[in-house]
Amino acid sequence: MNIVSSAVSRTVADPPASSRFFTSHLGCREILAGEEFVALGRNDGARYFHPTPEAIAEVTSLLGPGHLS
Repeated sequence: MNIVSSAVSRTVADPPASSRFFTSHLGCREILAGEEFVALGRNDGARYFHPTPEAIAEVTSLLGPGHLS
């Protein structure tokens, strides 16, 4: 098996603090950032998405239940 990329989504209370940890300790860089989320990536294809609980609730209310799992 040859894994070429991976993605991790974590709900966090403080996306900027999470970003600082991942960029400082795990070799990530910010790809996209907003008030309630941060998207990070690494050169090996790994991707990380860190929204706040409020952001998840807002997206769920817009899309309806069952679209985020």
